Amino acid sequence: MDTLSALHAELDRRSALTEPLPLARHLQGHVGATRPTRSLCAAAINAAPALQDAMRQRTTTGAGVPAFCADPVGHVAARTEQWLHAHNQFLQIGSRIRAAYHAHLTRVLRRLVTMAPHINSLDPVAQLFEQHEHAVRQLVLDVAGPRPIEVANAAYTPELQLRILGLDVRTLSGRVLDLGCGVDGRLVRHLRDHGVRAWGIDRYADAAWCRAASWPEALLHGDRRWRTVVSHHAFSLHFLHHHLNPSSGRALGYATAYRELLDHLPPGGTLAYAPALPFIEQAVDRHRFAVAHPTAATLHVAGMEIPLATQIRKLVA
Repeated sequence: MDTLSALHAELDRRSALTEPLPLARHLQGHVGATRPTRSLCAAAINAAPALQDAMRQRTTTGAGVPAFCADPVGHVAARTEQWLHAHNQFLQIGSRIRAAYHAHLTRVLRRLVTMAPHINSLDPVAQLFEQHEHAVRQLVLDVAGPRPIEVANAAYTPELQLRILGLDVRTLSGRVLDLGCGVDGRLVRHLRDHGVRAWGIDRYADAAWCRAASWPEALLHGDRRWRTVVSHHAFSLHFLHHHLNPSSGRALGYATAYRELLDHLPPGGTLAYAPALPFIEQAVDRHRFAVAHPTAATLHVAGMEIPLATQIRKLVA
C-alpha cells in the first residue's frame, strides 16, 4: 500500500469513530476517545512528500467525492459535507463557509508537508489534528448553529420505495430518472436488474448510471428526456422544507424545477414523489395533468396532514 492510501485508511478509521457522534457532541470541545493515534500521525508524516504532489492538482469543489489520492483537500472537504448532511440533509453550506474550510485544509496539509522532514516526535502532527478538530467545530457552528438538530436520513429498499410511490417495475418503460438516488443508487440498480433504463442523480452519488450533482440546479440545465421521474423522500422533502422555511430563499428554485419537470414530461409520462406537495399540487393544470395519491396513508408535517405520495401523469403536451 502506498503512503497516500495508508493515510487514507487511517483517516477512515478515525472517521468511523467520530462521524456517528451527534453534531452537538462536536461543539463540546474534545469529542472523546478520538485523539489522533500514533499510527495516524506516523501515516501523515510518511505521506507528506506524496501529499505535496497531490496538492498541486486542482482542488475539487463541486458535488461528489473526489479520490483522496488525486485530490486530498477536495476529498476531505466533500466527505465533511457528506457527514454533515448525513446528520441533517437540509443544512446549507454556503460558498463563503466552503471556501474557508478549503483554505483551512490547504493550510493544514501544507504545514504538514513543510514540517515533516524536520519532525523528531509525533506531537506536532497531533497538534495539527487538534487544529483541524477546532476548525470542524467552527464549521458545525457556522452551518448548524449552537444547537444542531439531527434529522433522520435513512436508505430504503427499492421494493418499499416503489410500493410507496405506487409504481410497478413490470410496467415501467422508457427512460427513468431517480432524483436523490443516494450514494449507491440502490433503486437505479434494482430497476436496471429488471430491464428498466434507469439513471440517478444525487449530490454524493458514487455508482454506475448515477450522476453526482446538486439539484434543483442540475435539473434545469441537464438532460430532460425522461418518461418517468421518481423521488422518494428527496426532491419533495427538500421542497417542503424550503417552503416552510422561506428565509432560506430556495423555495422558488424548487418551484421552478418542479414546473420544468412537469413541462418536459412526454404525454403519458409520470412524476412520482413522496411526500406529497399539496401547496403546489393545487396549482397543477388538471387539463394537462392527472394528479393522484397512490396510497391512503398520510403524514403530519408542521400541523398539516398531507398524502404520503403523489403521482402526476401528463395527459397532453
